[in-house]
Amino acid sequence: MLPPALFVAIVVCLLLFRKYQKYPNVPPGPPAVPILGHLFALPSTHQWKTFANWSRDYKSDILHLSVAGKSIIVLNSLQATNDLMEQRSRIYSERPRLPMINELMGWNQQSLAMGLMPYGNKWLARRKIVQQAFSKQSLMSYGSQLEKCTESLINDLFVQPSEFMAHFKRMSTTFIMSTVYGIEVKAGSGDPFIGANEAAVDGLKAAGIAGRFLVDTLPILKYVPEWFPGADFKRLAREWKENMVLAFRAPFEEAWSQFSNHTLQPCLVLNSLDELGVDNADDSDERINTVRDAAGSIYTAAVDTAVSSLATFLLAMLANPEAQKLAQIELDRLERLPLLQDDASLPYISALVKEVLRWKNVAPLAIPHCVAEEDEYRGYKIPKGATIIGNIWAICHDDAIYPDPDKFSPERFLGNNPRPDPDVAFGFGRRTCPGQHLATSMLFLCIARILAVFEISKGTKLDEFGREVDDEPSYEYSSGLAAMPLPFKCTFKPRALANEMI
Repeated sequence: MLPPALFVAIVVCLLLFRKYQKYPNVPPGPPAVPILGHLFALPSTHQWKTFANWSRDYKSDILHLSVAGKSIIVLNSLQATNDLMEQRSRIYSERPRLPMINELMGWNQQSLAMGLMPYGNKWLARRKIVQQAFSKQSLMSYGSQLEKCTESLINDLFVQPSEFMAHFKRMSTTFIMSTVYGIEVKAGSGDPFIGANEAAVDGLKAAGIAGRFLVDTLPILKYVPEWFPGADFKRLAREWKENMVLAFRAPFEEAWSQFSNHTLQPCLVLNSLDELGVDNADDSDERINTVRDAAGSIYTAAVDTAVSSLATFLLAMLANPEAQKLAQIELDRLERLPLLQDDASLPYISALVKEVLRWKNVAPLAIPHCVAEEDEYRGYKIPKGATIIGNIWAICHDDAIYPDPDKFSPERFLGNNPRPDPDVAFGFGRRTCPGQHLATSMLFLCIARILAVFEISKGTKLDEFGREVDDEPSYEYSSGLAAMPLPFKCTFKPRALANEMI
């Protein structure tokens, strides 16, 4: 008679094998091993490049992968993502099961993180708040605050240019905290809200690295006790969950206190609570939870993405100094610091912003979707419950759409035949980022003002002979849910017109 453990293992293997065999007519993909599928074929870093290479190898813009019987569909073209996640968004708007992030760290529990919530009424209510607050029509109401924050950024770059990454983070945090919560960030690096947000996002980025935690492949492992050998992921999940809850609740509780005392400054929280008719209600009121979650979702998502985009802008200026010169020629015609409403008269700057979003994507892979029912596409079966991944990087580096895609070239968005806007950088279908207009406006004004005031060039170092030479950036990025440029140096030299503009 078989030992019970071996019997259970055989049954599980047979079930997984049957599940894998259920859909033979799936899109092409690399060879898989029985039961485990592509578990060991999936790279741990820079998956977007591997997926794009597989797409070329198998001459298909849609790939099928499997991990322990679970299907993964990777979409590597604008056509495929549009056909499925846009045209068939009714069934392609769910989120897949993410055991580490959602079930152990709690990012979608109690509806906290809008981007990871299941599709439904609660998600729609939170999304509506963000869409209304940061629509194109509403953005001008935040213009003066954004201008104030960018002026502080320019001053910080004058005083301590080598700390540009810290300045970018402080600027974006200050702006988001004021527009979302009506809270003024404390001077220095010790603001508790900044620390809480950093800790929460760091945990999310770490947990979002594909294949890092086995529990995402074998969800049953979530029931293993924390003290069990090899279950260190349970301790990490608990600690990261505490950080996440603090990041969502702490700033909202401060805003709620000011709201209750009628001292809260105009912001998303105040406007949303007023619009929903909340007036010192019990804090368990679902309307309050809706506003809290919408606010927290913006706060945790916006800061790092803004920092990464601004750092990418600097790398672009180092890679293509000619683009910097052309942008400054356009800016100098203003004879003052640019404003948010100058976008129509600054077409090259607007094109430069688009190219920053296309050239190096903050999120090279979209947050995964999930198909709610079995589907068919180009004769292929897409199994119900399959994870759907849109490869943003592959689309933005498709040379049929963007010739010479590795080159930074704002000109591709100008002239009589401009290339399509890289809107895919903000996701797909009904899950497109609702803060898109806020992000592009912040990026536009920061880039325009930095270029108006500074000449950006490569940092320097001493070579083996003690001579000062350029410190060439690697132009490489970290891997995970959000990609961040690896550390690099650059210099900010005040331009001749800087004093007149400030």
